[in-house]
Amino acid sequence: MWLTTLHLGIRNLLLHKLRSFLTMLGTILGVASVIAMLAIGEGSKKHAVDRIRQLGANNVIVRSVKPDNQNAVEDDSSSGSRTANDSEVIEYGLRYKDLERLTEAMPTLRLAVPISLVRKNAQYGRRRISNARLLGTTPEYQQVKNVEIKRGRFLTHTDVERMANVAVLGSGAADRLFSYEDPI
Repeated sequence: MWLTTLHLGIRNLLLHKLRSFLTMLGTILGVASVIAMLAIGEGSKKHAVDRIRQLGANNVIVRSVKPDNQNAVEDDSSSGSRTANDSEVIEYGLRYKDLERLTEAMPTLRLAVPISLVRKNAQYGRRRISNARLLGTTPEYQQVKNVEIKRGRFLTHTDVERMANVAVLGSGAADRLFSYEDPI
């Protein structure tokens, strides 16, 4: 019985070669696409987990959100604190005092890193990066974000105390602004 069924199956495969080939090809492509989708999914998952791990499982990020102008104007005018001189200035965000209060209120906090992020044009000579990401921070940022320095040094506490005009360039910005020159 089994032998007869096997013989008929092989005979059918040989009689209809194109149909057999296309069936095999469809099965192979179907299995390959499922494997590829699973591999891409696993790769994306690993990338996301690595990014989270890079941020640190113990990190807490406190952000301030810029209020829309209409609400900010109404809030200021209702409190009576606005004057004619500051009609264009709306203050918002966290201050360094807020960071100090946060560290005092949380004794188990190991590191607190303030970050101020703005986008501005960066220029050196005739070379320019439009809408460059500028980050103001403290020396602890290097430890929290695992920043690796290839050349030069990172910010120091002395830089912060003296309010020194120093900058740490990312490799992309250094290449674009100082393509054949030494940025240090």
